[in-house]
Amino acid sequence: MDTAYSIGITIFSTAFDKTAANLPTFPHTAAYKIASFEITHLPLIKYVAKTLKPIIISTRLANLDEGTQAFETARDIGCKELAILHCDSVYPAPVDQMNLAITSVAMGASFIEKHETLSQVHKGPDSGFSLEPVELKSRLHRRQHCMAIGKPNYDITEAEKTKPKI
Repeated sequence: MDTAYSIGITIFSTAFDKTAANLPTFPHTAAYKIASFEITHLPLIKYVAKTLKPIIISTRLANLDEGTQAFETARDIGCKELAILHCDSVYPAPVDQMNLAITSVAMGASFIEKHETLSQVHKGPDSGFSLEPVELKSRLHRRQHCMAIGKPNYDITEAEKTKPKI
């Protein structure tokens, strides 16, 4: 976790039930994630919402009513920071079926979730759809291009105030 934090990667964990939400690693994570498989598990959503940590809800296996109910349940308990993920349940997702991808950042997405592994040789439950460090670095580089889009602003920026004029 320390390495991830030192390079600006936010760690969060998926709680599949109340027992998992109480594991010792959870106090150190920045947020809880509710997998799309648990989107209708409203007691779990209420439980994690009471922590007042941010919640990320995956919506792939939910219809609009189920997603809305999950969102409203978390908000009603007091969750102030709530992200809804559009995701695909096929890993890796065919590019032509993603509907969103790295371009979603340019369109306003706050974050993109991607699993990482040190090596796909290590066979863990997520290794088949996880990025190795080189692939993650490439994704982060592409993210910088999306961030460069920015938003219209005609004021003098902080960089312009401090950099020498050409």
